[in-house]
Amino acid sequence: MWWYRWFCWLLSASGVLCILIAHEHYSIDVVVGYFATTRTFWWYHTMANTHALRQAPNNYLSRTWWNPVFNFLERNVQTTVPVVFSWPVALPSSCRQRYRMVEAGRDE
Repeated sequence: MWWYRWFCWLLSASGVLCILIAHEHYSIDVVVGYFATTRTFWWYHTMANTHALRQAPNNYLSRTWWNPVFNFLERNVQTTVPVVFSWPVALPSSCRQRYRMVEAGRDE
């Protein structure tokens, strides 16, 4: 589903451009928001998928205010979370053949 990734990226980029063109935010607000969002996403998934990092004494993220909340919420995660996409509802029969790889929950 490479096209889905590109579609999401183009949609996000066009949203950023529309915000900047409409003068809703300063450019620096958008850049700082992008970096804050992406870094938080990567920190969270690194901590969730690396069990040894959670209890490491030299883990600087363990000193953050949200680390106890994170450990509480993710305490039952024993393996890495797979990259799998599935529809929340069943597809109509006319679409099943065309999107069978999505219906099956295929890994990327």
